[in-house]
Amino acid sequence: MNNNKRIGFDVLENADNNKINEMGADSPIISKSAHDRMLEMSKRKYNNAKAHGSRNITFNTNDDYTVSGPAEKYNRSPVKRIITVAASCAAAAVIISTSALLLFKKPTPHTPAPNSEVVTSPITSTNDSASGSTSTATSAKTGTTQTTTVTTYVAKDFNIPENVSQDDIAAARERVLDRFVRTEPYAVDIQYKSIDLNHDNVPELMMLYQNAYYAVKIYRYNGSEYVTDINENGFEEVFSCTSIPAINADESCLYLLNREGGTRHTYISMNSDYSLNINSLTDFLEWDENYGQSGNSDNNPREVFRRNGVVITESEYRSLLSEYSSENYSEMTCFTFVANESVPHAEEMQRISDEEQQHEEYRKTHPHCDDFAGISIDPAYLEQKGLFDSSSKYTVEYTAEYCDGTTSQDVVNEAPNGYDSALEKEVFSICISYGENDYAPCHVKIRCTKNTEQNYFEVADMYIDFRNRSWTVSDNDLAQYIKVEYYYPSDYTNAN
Repeated sequence: MNNNKRIGFDVLENADNNKINEMGADSPIISKSAHDRMLEMSKRKYNNAKAHGSRNITFNTNDDYTVSGPAEKYNRSPVKRIITVAASCAAAAVIISTSALLLFKKPTPHTPAPNSEVVTSPITSTNDSASGSTSTATSAKTGTTQTTTVTTYVAKDFNIPENVSQDDIAAARERVLDRFVRTEPYAVDIQYKSIDLNHDNVPELMMLYQNAYYAVKIYRYNGSEYVTDINENGFEEVFSCTSIPAINADESCLYLLNREGGTRHTYISMNSDYSLNINSLTDFLEWDENYGQSGNSDNNPREVFRRNGVVITESEYRSLLSEYSSENYSEMTCFTFVANESVPHAEEMQRISDEEQQHEEYRKTHPHCDDFAGISIDPAYLEQKGLFDSSSKYTVEYTAEYCDGTTSQDVVNEAPNGYDSALEKEVFSICISYGENDYAPCHVKIRCTKNTEQNYFEVADMYIDFRNRSWTVSDNDLAQYIKVEYYYPSDYTNAN
């Protein structure tokens, strides 16, 4: 269902660098230098274009969110992230499958689950940097961890009658499903499963959906409602994994495996007070904090092992992993289908589809609207002239005068704002949009000033010939410190 869902450059607004780097994995081979410059320039071009100014989505769900008869085994639908960095996707046609949007857009805050509150209590855990969630219980396995007092958010007020009405449980479940479908941001392939982690004959509710990867929420019945923990950011606690969740033989412990960037093994059981017992073992590669800086020779990453966020030795990690995984876990099946996608997700996809359709219409009369030239300037030349201080940041302004009399301007703060891996140094990166007409070169003037000052000095006076994809600069000595690369998605869109 995701093959025909696309998104545009707004995916880059909230993307972090690690996610952006992952996006080129399936792209045509280009140099690391060109890749880095292209991404920086593309983001600035998008922001500049945004300042100036299809498909039908069917929301399918069952009326009462239940399915009669045997349920199908849950199969993950494709959520591959696709980006063509060197061509059409470089400038404006980034195409990613539907769920990849979730990698870069943070969900809006949820309404806190009923009967939840913030409490401060001594627990055995710290914040797990790999999962971004707070563990809330002492490990049921052997081994020791540091006990510390942290703020945690737990579902409370469990007052479960001795004889729980199955009708009441079903009604509480339907309320969760209804709220989930109406409010959960960017959720697709929504399904649920009832499990009884603490074997008290009152089932817990496990929501399984896709949010870039698999996402799991665990609700517990408190006597009147299904409630879930609220994390330190005010959201309902969610666990991500890259494989189908698994469960042990007696269905008392969930196992979630996440291989996003590293490896995280998460084991979830339930304590006698209905709190979740969460144990995470993580194995990630980390670089020295000075990694990538010019002259740094120690660029090899190191393997870091953690248990519930606390760094441990590799031998401790291997021993704990062997112990935690000593039970046999099998992939969970027989989830009950709820909906193809949540209402907010459907609305967002429709908005994106409408914007894309409008852009397609605009492109018919402005075929080069997504094309641009990326200019990279090595500040070494300015440093030689005593105009640049490598320890400072600068503001760069440019004015582009097109042959038809139109002009465009932009300001780049916190420059140098790009990194050239071939030069192993930072560079000034600027993108110039293709003009409406191309019968003569575009005149570009670039100047900058130190952020702490107001005095601008000229950096470059040059001409960009978009038609012939060439350029000249008035200062011949500066020419060897300038790179100009042309990104023309129109070469591909017009060909199709």
